[in-house]
Amino acid sequence: MEQQLPAASSGSPQTVGSAEGTGTVDSDRGCVKCGYNVRGLPFKANCPECGTPVIQSLRGILLQFADPTYIKEILTGTSWVLNGILVSIVLAILGGLLGLGAAFVAPNLASGTILLSSFVSLAVGIWIFLGYLKLTTPDPQFTGTERPDSARQVVRVAAIASIVISALQLLVGGISISAGSVPGGLLGILGSVLGFASLIAFAVQFFATMNYMMWMAGRFPDMWIYRRAKTYRWLLPVLGTVGVIVLVGPLIALILYWNLLDRVRKHLKAITATGEPAVLPDMMG
Repeated sequence: MEQQLPAASSGSPQTVGSAEGTGTVDSDRGCVKCGYNVRGLPFKANCPECGTPVIQSLRGILLQFADPTYIKEILTGTSWVLNGILVSIVLAILGGLLGLGAAFVAPNLASGTILLSSFVSLAVGIWIFLGYLKLTTPDPQFTGTERPDSARQVVRVAAIASIVISALQLLVGGISISAGSVPGGLLGILGSVLGFASLIAFAVQFFATMNYMMWMAGRFPDMWIYRRAKTYRWLLPVLGTVGVIVLVGPLIALILYWNLLDRVRKHLKAITATGEPAVLPDMMG
């Protein structure tokens, strides 16, 4: 029996196909372009808000039928996240080498190097943060039907929390370096609280992103993405924590995560170029 992908958690319509004949829309459906509720409109009518044919909003949840502007947004977001991850890896390596060099060659410059590295990391973090916001752009056709606790919404909230916490951590670190001492007292407590909050925000964003990828898998549809995202919900945390023992665990987890998002990007690029998802192994018919 063929495995079924999950229904969209946003409350989106579940049927795939197109309405034919001379009927009217008998359920709440958002216009694929502007989100206007086309319920009660004839199949052959146009959206009164933007003029898009109603029939285009009745083809189901497949992304190939979604608004091109929306596709472009989530494609841009996916690319920003992927490129940001690559840049952050390179910067982490360079930052470690510079910090090590400063510690041995010019110890008095070590703290400044750490602060500079933190500023650069925050800049890259903002880039990735903006990527997640674009990747989770709301689809107009689901306006008014998406649950407030949908995976897409949770990713956005957690991403905002992460970037705010990172900025506060940088501020606390800067104050400590300016004081020329190791954080202690109130600053030490605040730093610990921010560190714990950062870990929680990261975990929430990660699990929400995997759930969001599982939902997105049904819009291509791509069983590979669905299965990997479902497995990665437990595998990547294990690699990122227990895998530290063998040193390469976190790197493997990051590579697997990057490959998952890259497969999503390939589909989005193909839809933008040809109107259909990419032809990849383990696709659903």
